[in-house]
Amino acid sequence: FVRLLRGFLSHDGVVGGKERWWAGKKQFDFLCNNEINETNTAKSIEDRVERLLHELSAPESYEKKPESDIEAVERGLNFIMHLAVDEENFKTFGSDIFQTFYDVSTTAEEPLRKFALLRTEVAAQMWLKHYPTLLPSLNTEEADAEEEEQQETTEKKTQKKKKENERTGPSSDEVLDFIMGIYTLERVGIGHDSKEEVRAAAAKFKAEDFFLVPASSFNPTSDTLDPPLGHSEYIQALNNAFYASKVGIDVHVDLAGVLQLLPLYRPYKKYTVEFSKDSDTFSDWSEQLTMVFNLIHVLSNNGELRLSPGLLPQEVSLLESPIQMKRAIAFGDVHLVGEICHCLKVVGFNEDTHDSLKKGMEYLRDSQEVESGAWPARDGADDGYTRYHAAMCAISALNPQRFRGFGPSDTRVYKYLVQSRMYTRFKRKSGSQNAESGVGDLYGSETFINAPLQDMSAFSSLEEYYQCTSSSVFHEIQMSAQIYGKSRLKEILAARKRTKRYSGSKIGDVSRRKRKRKSDDEDWTSPAVEKEV
Repeated sequence: FVRLLRGFLSHDGVVGGKERWWAGKKQFDFLCNNEINETNTAKSIEDRVERLLHELSAPESYEKKPESDIEAVERGLNFIMHLAVDEENFKTFGSDIFQTFYDVSTTAEEPLRKFALLRTEVAAQMWLKHYPTLLPSLNTEEADAEEEEQQETTEKKTQKKKKENERTGPSSDEVLDFIMGIYTLERVGIGHDSKEEVRAAAAKFKAEDFFLVPASSFNPTSDTLDPPLGHSEYIQALNNAFYASKVGIDVHVDLAGVLQLLPLYRPYKKYTVEFSKDSDTFSDWSEQLTMVFNLIHVLSNNGELRLSPGLLPQEVSLLESPIQMKRAIAFGDVHLVGEICHCLKVVGFNEDTHDSLKKGMEYLRDSQEVESGAWPARDGADDGYTRYHAAMCAISALNPQRFRGFGPSDTRVYKYLVQSRMYTRFKRKSGSQNAESGVGDLYGSETFINAPLQDMSAFSSLEEYYQCTSSSVFHEIQMSAQIYGKSRLKEILAARKRTKRYSGSKIGDVSRRKRKRKSDDEDWTSPAVEKEV
């Protein structure tokens, strides 16, 4: 029972505002540092962040290869931190950097957890500093440029005033970027004063502003054979719906709605004929793989939750095919190799038993640059984002993560995936399975059930610490409990064959009902209890 519930949150603390960085119980202090306590002021946090930024952003030079995966990840995080210091980089992809630090910290064990959390803290405060509100005040901009305005001609002033009048609100892209930042802030217990401002701004847009197509396009009929979005556009739609759903901001289509289009991209092309990296075929092949990567990311909370391969048998079959890894390594593409490795680990494979995964992990270890700790970017690109993305993909794969639970964490998403796991654009009427029966036995059940999970407090204590019901964390706990209380508990108990007496209330839909026990000797693994669960 405890194993079922552990891992949804690896930190037991109190949700705080932006001036309280996870000041929880001492043993669960988010920063793993005794300097942080409840009496901290905004000034002390600002001073601390400046000191950490100075200490952590200095570029390091190494002389030999890392001796472990943890050391390789630490070097990669240092490289990303160095990129984050550049104001132009942070302005362009600061939300992605912030998300990467958090993703590593949430599944890592000590000392890597503390290493990543310190950088998460700095990135969070940098993000808050860069984005105090959704749209900077035009009055502030005018005050900063007052001296320059005095020297402008009347014509220039008129043109500038016209542009200011046109800028009556944020763009849809600005809203989406802000939503992503708020998601990561909430995951580490920080609120943002502009959340309601973002909600109001999002309400002014239509679905096509966020997803390029009307909301009706996400309800395909049985006659629909071609998806309304290309692979790249669908990737963006998955991420937009994921982050908006998590923070509770309505963008007209949620993740469950976007997934209605997934069968239209199946069956996946095999690309058995060899092709060059400069061909259009490479672009099509890599986009198809990238779409599958992002699908697994949003369903697993970017690697926090373990997924059963039985939920996505067609996607798993595509990724575990040896030709994918062989081709990615032959092209020298760290981005693809890292993503394949990470996604295979999320669905339960490990390099001790999976040959392609082992080759990919060895390639990532060998290809890390000794001096900088970075990885070579695709086509030798030297721009900040491409270098960051290569490092992020490699770090995600090399991180010896321990998952925080099982995904997905949304009941509607889970049920639809079970129902449609064998659907394709040509066949959407068969291959379904009752969502209440679970899917662990469909593919790799034993590996799935024995996933390494983080420890966590009992579920009954979580509400005490997470009173902010609008936060993504609290919502996820509730949804996860409903899923795993009904679909996973029976599997886990049956597989482990452990006798454990019932000693507390159940979770999910069963949590409020008292169970009549036939005798004091009745245990969790008895047929009567399994049937009720």
